[in-house]
Amino acid sequence: MLELNDENFEEEVLKNQQIVLVDFWRPGCRACLVMDPIIDEIDKEINNKAKIGKLNIFENPETAKKLRFQQCLFLLFLKTVNQFKKQLDCGQKKF
Repeated sequence: MLELNDENFEEEVLKNQQIVLVDFWRPGCRACLVMDPIIDEIDKEINNKAKIGKLNIFENPETAKKLRFQQCLFLLFLKTVNQFKKQLDCGQKKF
């Protein structure tokens, strides 16, 4: 899993040719803690078919600000989402 930050977000996510799932999280967020093992499992299952990264919004405020993003536990899929059929719904994966 890729650790994203203000310095590498544009290159690793916005300029990337792969499908990218970004988990925007913050320390102490209960929902984020619930999602962690699910995102880890998806990362293992997709086997490099997409890139998965995490961005701590407290440690990387510039990226959060650019995206006008203020809350935690926000999952962002970029690229052609129709090709990547995984969705997250209350902790359950749907295919």
